[in-house]
Amino acid sequence: MLSELHGNCSMMCSMEIAIFGEENDSEMARSTIPVYESAMNNIDTCLQSLYEELEFPSSEK
Repeated sequence: MLSELHGNCSMMCSMEIAIFGEENDSEMARSTIPVYESAMNNIDTCLQSLYEELEFPSSEK
């Protein structure tokens, strides 16, 4: 799970570096929107799963 989160964050950082070197409003920048949305959803899912695993146990036994 953490390796998936790391991979998603690394992908987004790589995309930011690539886009930063391009001209504003380039085709590359426009094409990254669905990739960002997917990566953000994956990161959210990973963080939610991590939170659920680390959540304090309930008082029920």
